[in-house]
Amino acid sequence: MLDAVIIGAGPSGLAASLSLSGWRPHYVANCTVESDVLEQKLQKHLESSPDGLITDSDIPDLAKGLRGRSNNPQALLFDALQHPGVDLGWSSPSCLELRHDPSAALTHVLVDPNPPGGSWHAMHEATNTLSPGPWMEFPAPAPSLAAHLGSAEAAAERQPRSTVAQYLEMVAGWFGLTAHYRSDRVSSVTYWDDGWTVAMAGSPPVRARSLVLAVGASGKPRRLGVEGEDLPFVAHRCVEPEGNASSVLVVGAGLSAADCIVHHLNKGRKVVHAFRGEVSATKIASKFGGQGAAGFYSEYHSLSRAMAHSDSTNLLGGQYEALQNSELRAIGSDGTCRVELPREQLSREVRVDAVAVLVGMEPDLQFLPDEVLAALKEQKPIDVHDGVTSTHPVFVEVDPFSCEAAAWPGLYALGPLRGDNFMRFAIHDAHGAAAAIAARAITEDS
Repeated sequence: MLDAVIIGAGPSGLAASLSLSGWRPHYVANCTVESDVLEQKLQKHLESSPDGLITDSDIPDLAKGLRGRSNNPQALLFDALQHPGVDLGWSSPSCLELRHDPSAALTHVLVDPNPPGGSWHAMHEATNTLSPGPWMEFPAPAPSLAAHLGSAEAAAERQPRSTVAQYLEMVAGWFGLTAHYRSDRVSSVTYWDDGWTVAMAGSPPVRARSLVLAVGASGKPRRLGVEGEDLPFVAHRCVEPEGNASSVLVVGAGLSAADCIVHHLNKGRKVVHAFRGEVSATKIASKFGGQGAAGFYSEYHSLSRAMAHSDSTNLLGGQYEALQNSELRAIGSDGTCRVELPREQLSREVRVDAVAVLVGMEPDLQFLPDEVLAALKEQKPIDVHDGVTSTHPVFVEVDPFSCEAAAWPGLYALGPLRGDNFMRFAIHDAHGAAAAIAARAITEDS
């Protein structure tokens, strides 16, 4: 029996495989972090651990009181070490280093139909990172993104999907994680006799004591449930329309919708943009409407400004028209879409060649046993840990340090599943999980 099966080979899954392979976090002595309190704790920690090794028992105290863009105290701790003061504009060396301890390695497999890097290989070509390149890097001694791209200047910019996918595949090879990787799709999971049996489409089933979910939160697009939503020219992800499409209706005002709109405008197409509510309430406007976004997020900033106007306008190489406070009600087979504007008590017909319904995503966990799914649904996720509220939906309530699901022992959920979509933080999830999985293996073997 294996110690663990990891489902998903994106950043969270790779981080889990990294920790389960015996790569352990160490604080680099004489390295300065932003927090004076954390600095004092780290210096005291070196007295008992001269090599700087940070174990699962050290993490809660070191992480206590840290604040940042994650609600996971463990991720905040290791981010504070890897990116000291980065949110204040510091450019400081990393204080975090991974060192390999073969004696700490656990038996596991990493399963994903995509290559190492997971969904970064499957995203639409229009997808760019929100973060600058260095924020996407794994801790030393992993190769830097600058080494991959050939210059620090190129790495400091936002990165296209393909670059991140290539980088993650390189990291997997560098750390030896490809030895655990299986290119396959999980078809079903069963639980009996305190263990998990994972069936795959093209490989024999495997059995493990622990199951690690690292599938992300974008497995299943949400639907509107309107007439015509299943027509062939309607998509629920941003895809390239078939034929010579020159006009697209995009529904939604999140980041996926923004990427899709920018992509089609750059192709010279006409984009009609329908979204509920006021412009100021949308994610696009709230994140990128301020003048501070005009430099690093110039295309999103331009889009947010155009969303506030009802007239058609030339934008980013295409033609853009916003329909705010609107709802798509029906899609005709000839591409005629009925859009209602309830506040104005109006209904408009919009004729387009393609429709992209981008109103959110959720994780696809249907491979789990019914009893496990039922237990997860009964457990109401908590979006606040140590006073920090998650800025993203929490799908699985977990212990903040071990990432073990509150609803089911031996089940672990990482990254977006537990409420953290930023790769910067998700790659630090698994240190506590690996320790918990190791403890489970020792207990069951004794």
